[in-house]
Amino acid sequence: MKATNKHRREFIKKSCITATCICGFGNLAKLNAKESNEDRNSFPHDWISKMLLNIGDFAEEEKISNTIKECSSVHFDELNMKTFLSPYKGKLEEFNQFIKKEWGWNIFFDKNTGEIFIDENKDFCVCPLVKNGNNTKLPALCYCSEGFAERMYSEVSGKPVEARVTSSIQRGDKSCKYHIKILDN
Repeated sequence: MKATNKHRREFIKKSCITATCICGFGNLAKLNAKESNEDRNSFPHDWISKMLLNIGDFAEEEKISNTIKECSSVHFDELNMKTFLSPYKGKLEEFNQFIKKEWGWNIFFDKNTGEIFIDENKDFCVCPLVKNGNNTKLPALCYCSEGFAERMYSEVSGKPVEARVTSSIQRGDKSCKYHIKILDN
């Protein structure tokens, strides 16, 4: 019985850390929520913000990074990125040109080293978890961007990829920048 309770506590702890709370409190919160969509939508944003602000108090940096990078799969899957990226598989330069044109990013790709340097070229955070007008900085959220970039460029290149956010709106910088390294290049 003790082992079962221990496993249950670990599961709940991991669920809450990864922002996938499955407890009944979510249903209670819905019952008490105000009627406007804005009020109902603020709950998950506020909950995630509070968790991201305090995650460093109970977890090591590497665990934080790994956990939040893994959470990026939710956004990747929600956007159906595998299907979206399928025309670009094996066409890295074509994909980079698409991003430059359609997303307005600045990209430099060094074919010899397999390194990609990206500047999102925006003065705001594009993450859907960040509410417009919210001045609270959530630097841990950048690990999600790293995970998303790794998934995106691994899908296109067909190779493992490491991504690192080198500059971030959430960290007080003027724009978000990435250094992506295609492994086995």
